[in-house]
Amino acid sequence: PMAMSLLKGSLALKYEPEPTDMRARYAEARALLDAGRFDEATAEFIWLWQHIGEYEPSAVCVRVSIIASALDILAREHPPARERLVALRDELTPVIDSGAATSDELQDWAVLCKVVHQSERVLEWFDRMGPSYVPGPEHRWVMECCVIPQLKRRERWADAGRLYLEPLRILENLHEMVTDIPSIAALHPEGASTIRASIEEGVLGDVGTMYASLRAAGRD
Repeated sequence: PMAMSLLKGSLALKYEPEPTDMRARYAEARALLDAGRFDEATAEFIWLWQHIGEYEPSAVCVRVSIIASALDILAREHPPARERLVALRDELTPVIDSGAATSDELQDWAVLCKVVHQSERVLEWFDRMGPSYVPGPEHRWVMECCVIPQLKRRERWADAGRLYLEPLRILENLHEMVTDIPSIAALHPEGASTIRASIEEGVLGDVGTMYASLRAAGRD
């Protein structure tokens, strides 16, 4: 998978990356971040955030996970980076407020809110949509990754329950996670029991809160 290639590349970079070599550009950006060269790292990671999809269409998950995680670090450690990221987020705010945002624009805005540690703005947006709001399947990622976690923290179970678009798919993913425990633990034999307990506890917690949320929403 591309995510693993990116991580491995960051450890082995020995050359100046080609402009269109996304793995090498990520490795260079990560090396700059690890070296504390925050201005250069900011420029590289923002470029990746804006352009990686043009060169690696399959990198959607990488963009909102690995690259967003690096942007989160920069936002915390380097105020000028946070200013640039807030500006990127604010460029999208008018179309979000207008209700005319595409699914990609909503996802970018929600991720950038999270990166600059203003996730509450996503919840405020959700509340402005009103109790009759029913998100389409194209907004599933934003609901599951950006809205539902905040609703859970506030114990707004009924609101969370009505946003689970595909609860059976989530159960299948959690089941796969449990099934993979032996192979994951085998990679870290010294901590196998801790890993098993942690995954099992997390899965049980996720299943329990989803069940409670669905019940609270009247989705028996």
